[in-house]
Amino acid sequence: MTESPRGARMVTRALIAALEETAAGEEATNLRRIVDSLVGKAIDGELAAIREIFDRIDGKAVAAVPAGEDEQPQKVIFEWNRES
Repeated sequence: MTESPRGARMVTRALIAALEETAAGEEATNLRRIVDSLVGKAIDGELAAIREIFDRIDGKAVAAVPAGEDEQPQKVIFEWNRES
């Protein structure tokens, strides 16, 4: 079952609203508390948390695509155009 774009936007808005709220008895927003928890786990050495932080900051690493068996290495030639 796929959700309509409108339905997806409604869920996104609801999630954002919940993250902006502050839980009873807490001083920080739910979002801040989640971020603090993630950073704490990364500091404790949890690899999944470390990856998540780096993926969010630098973007996900792109895996190199191995050349196919029938592909030949390509040669690129640069030439300077010197106009007098």
